[in-house]
Amino acid sequence: MSEIKSFSDYTSKYNSNVDFSALFSGTSDSSSVGNTNMLSDYAAIKNGSYGKLMKAYYAKQDAEKLSGKGDTSQKLTLMKTSADSLKKSADALNDSSLLEKKKIKKKDEKTGEEIEVEDYDWDKITKAVKSFVEDYNDVVK
Repeated sequence: MSEIKSFSDYTSKYNSNVDFSALFSGTSDSSSVGNTNMLSDYAAIKNGSYGKLMKAYYAKQDAEKLSGKGDTSQKLTLMKTSADSLKKSADALNDSSLLEKKKIKKKDEKTGEEIEVEDYDWDKITKAVKSFVEDYNDVVK
């Protein structure tokens, strides 16, 4: 067996067509760009910016799905849920007991005594109207 004293002896004896420049690219400018990219990718992973970028990307994808560019079955399910809640709030608004006068205890502002007054339950009416408006806006969206 012959002795190998240099790298050129090795390449001439075995496989001289193999390009080993990538192994020794620390000094050449053209191939060090690839190593620099790998190091910058590693640095991005290590400091967390890569993770933030991926979270932002997938959040954008989820937003696009919900905004109308997504799956139609998801949109139909969302529309059905919104329509069902609108129907419930409309039924609550049409309830005849909501618009009947009731005996309510209130404090008299002048004397501070509790008196019984026959009036509409304004809190309940306001809550029913707000619920209807919110559900209607959800359906329109």
